[in-house]
Amino acid sequence: MIRTLLVANRGEVAGRIISTCRRLGIRTVAVYSEADREAVHVRSADEAFLLGPAPPSESYLSIEAILEAAKRSGAEAIHPGYGFLAENSEFAQKAVRAGLIFVGPSPGVIAQMGSKVTARSLCAEANIPTIPGSQALDDQGLVKWAGDHGFPVMLKASAGGGGKGMRRISNLEDLERALPSARREAQKAFGSDELFLEKALVQARHLEVQIVGDSHGHHLHLGVRECSLQRRQQKIIEECPPPNVSSQLLQDLTDAALRLARSVGYSSLGTVEFLIENDDFYFLEMNTRLQVEHPVTEMVTGLDLVELQLKIAEGSALGMTQDEILFRGHAVEARIACEDPYNNFMPATGVVLDWKTCSEVRYDSCLEIGSVITPYYDSMVAKVIAHSQSREKPLRRLEDSLRKTVLLGVRSNIDFLGLLLRHPSVTSGQQHTELVESVSLESPSVSTEALLAAAAARWLSLTGGQTGSLCSLPIQFDFQNQPPVTVSGSRYSIADRNFRIEIVRGALIIDGHRLPVAVANSGEDWWIHTQQGTTSLKSLPRLASFQAQSQSDGTLKAPMPGTIVEVLVKEGDRVTEAQPLLKMEAMKMEQALCAPRNGTVSNLSVQVGDQVASGVTLLVVSAAEL
Repeated sequence: MIRTLLVANRGEVAGRIISTCRRLGIRTVAVYSEADREAVHVRSADEAFLLGPAPPSESYLSIEAILEAAKRSGAEAIHPGYGFLAENSEFAQKAVRAGLIFVGPSPGVIAQMGSKVTARSLCAEANIPTIPGSQALDDQGLVKWAGDHGFPVMLKASAGGGGKGMRRISNLEDLERALPSARREAQKAFGSDELFLEKALVQARHLEVQIVGDSHGHHLHLGVRECSLQRRQQKIIEECPPPNVSSQLLQDLTDAALRLARSVGYSSLGTVEFLIENDDFYFLEMNTRLQVEHPVTEMVTGLDLVELQLKIAEGSALGMTQDEILFRGHAVEARIACEDPYNNFMPATGVVLDWKTCSEVRYDSCLEIGSVITPYYDSMVAKVIAHSQSREKPLRRLEDSLRKTVLLGVRSNIDFLGLLLRHPSVTSGQQHTELVESVSLESPSVSTEALLAAAAARWLSLTGGQTGSLCSLPIQFDFQNQPPVTVSGSRYSIADRNFRIEIVRGALIIDGHRLPVAVANSGEDWWIHTQQGTTSLKSLPRLASFQAQSQSDGTLKAPMPGTIVEVLVKEGDRVTEAQPLLKMEAMKMEQALCAPRNGTVSNLSVQVGDQVASGVTLLVVSAAEL
């Protein structure tokens, strides 16, 4: 019986494991890097141990540091989660030698299936089709194989998974350029830079079978998932069961997956992945760990897969037959990642300023307000899962929930996920592995609603919500690459359009139209969420000038309380209308106050540093002599 479990991972997967253990009465031990000192998974566990600095090689990939933490905590077992060391046979072997239960298959099976080349050989013995491919070769050998077999090809890490080190290559020059970076990426992610090639299938579907086995020789499948929607060969939307797939193909896939599991004596959870071209299927890889997309299987089977893993690791039999596993309804998962879909899905970093979720769906997340998204780890920060009896309902529910999900402070793919869920090929169940690359990724224009919300929030931040004469002064707000917004009390104008704005808690009312809105800022960066999407705007550090109070006699008065920060003229100077005369700081803004007419400066009554009240005379511009 496992009483204390060390979770050798971070983020949402660590939180998911800790949650199940808490329900089962198992004490949990977290590990963390310097960058994750205040992370949710660290605070959720019963205790936690520092591994080292932020880079994974010095923390989450440090086998000795993790084993030392297990020893100090008195843990009986280690759960590797997914990613990092989850499919590292050396880690599993050392954990077993240290007297720990490794929650996963045996080190020998991990080693067999961890080598994609070895796995392909095992598939051939089990009569499972594989894509034509090479052995692990040096650069010269890979170039020769590609030249002999033709393009396109997939360049892959022999020891890897999850898209790391993987490249789709269209010609010889691209292959030669890709080899150094692919080897570096593979070495960094998996500790091995071995690469091999496979022929690339065009517009294939990617289906995978969730299998489970115990140490008593029982093997079952827990259904088939579709994960064809990918960017950079990494999945972003998954569902179970796959749409528009014949019952015969599903049967063939599950039979093949179970043959492979039995042939290696598989014990624990695992996933056998296939590429589908027409009705032909080919083995892709076997992942010897919990999958990121395991929640969709949990939703349709009602099983807790982490609990199932722990039960098997303790030596228990599965205790169920294939006929006893019931598949109910349809589940769809979307992976939220901090990245910019409009810039080649470039990972994004920053501090989370706001994070709100919906109650209608399941979230597996490591986020909270104040979370720091660093460059050291995977960009995925949350998963959103919807479930219902038919496929159409969870697709709609997931899209609606994503529209209402608020993540401000860091760029994310949330809006893009919603766009993808509305794509005709997705709604009709005709997706394939190249679909994401075909979607238009032009950055959307900033909506009028978002621009008004940003101006309203900025106005409130400057005035503290004050009303009265102060608010009646026209102020112009400028945001980079956007038309200016002029605010005078509750009246807002953009170009030649006028709006009456009311601001209430959590909503913006535009001419009587109430819109839910969330706004946050960090310095000059403003983030606005409406149900049309999330926008980031940068306010210009220097705003357009206030309309200074001036009289027909040329008197220039302070438009509001403030501080004189610069005097640009002296008495007797001749000036022209609209010429800047003084600079005043008010409401965190530095503004120029300009000459009301042509003439000569007189009665200059202020100097730098003076605090002035609203309406105080600053100077007079005497009329120019004729």
